Amino acid sequence: MARVARRIGWDGARAACLLLALATSCPPVGAANPTPEAPERTEQARQRGFWVIAKGEHLLRIARNFTASEPEAGALARELKALNESAFIGGDATRLIVGARLTLPPRYRDGAPTVTQVALPAPATPKALATTPATPVASGPPKASAQPPASAPLSTIYSASSVPPIAANTLPPAEPLKAATPAIAPYVDRVLSGPSDEREVGLDEKPRDTSPGLRQWAAEYRSDYRRLTDYGTTRADGVAARYFMETERSGDFTLLAQATTFDTPPLDPRGSRSLVTGTLLHENFTLPGGAIANSALGVVRPLFPVWLSTSYRVTFTPSLLEGVRTTIGTPESELRLGAGRIGQLTGVGIQQFERTSGDEAIASFTQRLGSDWSAGAAAISVRDSATIANHTTVSAGVGREFSPTGPGIKLQAAVTDDGERAAWTDIIMRNGRLTQRFGGYYVDPDFVFGESAATRDIRGAYWRGEYRDTQAFYSFGAEGSQDNLKRDPTRAGTNNIGGYGNVTLRVDRTLQVGGGFSARNENPRLEGEAGRQVSMANAFLSKSWLAGVTRLDANYNLTRPDNQRNESTRFLQWNQEWPRTGPVDFSTQLGLSNESLVDRDVRRRLASVQARGPIYGDLRWDASVTFVDVDDPRGSERNYNAAVTLDWNVAPQWSLQLLWFRNRVQPGADNPLSPFLREDAIQFNARYEDSAGSPYPRVAGGRSGTGRVAGSVFFDENGDGERQANERGAPGVQVILDERQSAVTDNDGRFQFAFVPSGTHRVRVLVERVPLPWGLADDAQREVRVDVRGDARLDIGLTRISP
Repeated sequence: MARVARRIGWDGARAACLLLALATSCPPVGAANPTPEAPERTEQARQRGFWVIAKGEHLLRIARNFTASEPEAGALARELKALNESAFIGGDATRLIVGARLTLPPRYRDGAPTVTQVALPAPATPKALATTPATPVASGPPKASAQPPASAPLSTIYSASSVPPIAANTLPPAEPLKAATPAIAPYVDRVLSGPSDEREVGLDEKPRDTSPGLRQWAAEYRSDYRRLTDYGTTRADGVAARYFMETERSGDFTLLAQATTFDTPPLDPRGSRSLVTGTLLHENFTLPGGAIANSALGVVRPLFPVWLSTSYRVTFTPSLLEGVRTTIGTPESELRLGAGRIGQLTGVGIQQFERTSGDEAIASFTQRLGSDWSAGAAAISVRDSATIANHTTVSAGVGREFSPTGPGIKLQAAVTDDGERAAWTDIIMRNGRLTQRFGGYYVDPDFVFGESAATRDIRGAYWRGEYRDTQAFYSFGAEGSQDNLKRDPTRAGTNNIGGYGNVTLRVDRTLQVGGGFSARNENPRLEGEAGRQVSMANAFLSKSWLAGVTRLDANYNLTRPDNQRNESTRFLQWNQEWPRTGPVDFSTQLGLSNESLVDRDVRRRLASVQARGPIYGDLRWDASVTFVDVDDPRGSERNYNAAVTLDWNVAPQWSLQLLWFRNRVQPGADNPLSPFLREDAIQFNARYEDSAGSPYPRVAGGRSGTGRVAGSVFFDENGDGERQANERGAPGVQVILDERQSAVTDNDGRFQFAFVPSGTHRVRVLVERVPLPWGLADDAQREVRVDVRGDARLDIGLTRISP
């Protein structure tokens, strides 16, 4: 039979096995095909009692690692769905949460037979499936279950295959088998023409519209009500809609529309108002010669190529416009054009485009020079803006992509129509485990580039290094700079020099320790001004043990002005993620800080509790309460902040979210970049989305082979890498996808890349846009896998790394 399989192919062999199954020992027709990493991961899951979800996995694929036949895999997949409702996004079993734990039924845990040991069930009355999830014990591997492997119900097995199960190496009497074996149905290749894995296991029973051309639509209603102390109340109600349509030869069309009503306090000069905006996108349109055009009309943000508009210390981005943009690209070149009226996003809970003043036009062109090098130029022109003078600026550059064959190099220069200049260079190179970045920059006092005018003239140079191995990660660097180059007496200026170093050590599989130090010296460039020295030190310990995951942090910040009292902040924090003893995830936080300011000393004590879990079915909750005790000569206080979120996936197409929070007491030291607001707020969000049709077949997948990357950049106060309900988002941070697309986080730190081709992609945060003292301990690119028409989630936490 093996020879027959090699000659006629696997599909033919499967058909032959079906015909000869009663008289031969062919492999089972529905034999499962475990993933390549199955042996190690399966054994580890059996010992732990749970499977950790990885990127790109679905329930049936996971189930195949523990079963010997496709019917058994389908039955196990359904059982995993029933036992692990909290492991799915919005309760949708086809959208697994990467990193979540799937609790295994007892019979598949340590001590149960392996895949090669499990015999297919004989045609006898099966035992009932276990339906009660067993809680894994945090102190060690779960005990072996005494329960023998239970077979799946026959009705379940027959629903997936027209052939009854056959006991391994056992031939029942001939007559009963003939009676139980109807005519064999024609074989259907489930890989080429059959339903998806999700349909096979019954996770999606919705009838599919298979008419040509994929269509998707969504509608969303959001209401936001806030009461701000000393300011008044605000309310915003908005409705948004999206419709996507795929065409066979004319590209893809997307229509976006939004209408929002703002009710503002009397002190707001803008007053209450209603805004309506819309955008029409036409993408993946093939032009003569093979070029691809992507265009948009409405609210657009035309962007320059990332390598042509960003560097370590100099970054320029065009404004948000009400106008038009287009990109025409080939594998070797790309042209970008855009023009419109300048505006910005307004609102907090709901953001809506609103016109400001002025008009802007941009153009850029890049050309590949061989396999690694590229050259390009960009131009931007602004007219009639109330905040910036009329100007036209032109920039040109050349760059080499960083690759294993050589360093990454970027050289760029820009000049305005009145002669103001800017230039910068960035180089990245790797030698074994050591990666180094260094470069320099220069910006004239009155240089402008669109509305992103330089806040100060500056020149400087930097060097940064990273070294990593299997047990440790080191980062270090130094920088020197000068601003107020012409020593303008109307504004301050300093000569700065500083450096930093951080280390993270992995002691063993359960313990990590690390710390860092940074220092900066600022000397004034004007007589009579005072300088200062700023330094920061931090240390942390992270331990996984019987009580869960423990994280201890200690920080010390010191500012020493030349002409007044020193200021310092000492901060200690303990974060504890407790073992899961049921459906609820539970964590706590304790903190203590002492602020020694110029005129007083302030002491804060903090205790916080966070929890999340299911309520019933697809209804989930997430809550946090933070108690703060402040001793301050200007006014001591004791109060609490709280937040509660309810998420309900009412139906496959419907989702509801209700959020309430109150911020009444400042939990930490003052942060000028993110001032604390005393407010109460409630938000409600209802969303409906659906789709119809089947994608047109296209080369390389086209639009039909895309998904979405969404996530947030947030201030990771406790350093656990996960965003808690009380951790703020980082607004205005630029996120880059595959070094080709970029997005800027909104007021809540959220970003999104729509229509991303399926496969593995790389995402990084532009560190230069991260506000100090925050940064990334490891600014390496993060990999994210996008499934076809799926959502990939990525939350990036910022940590304190410099003063």
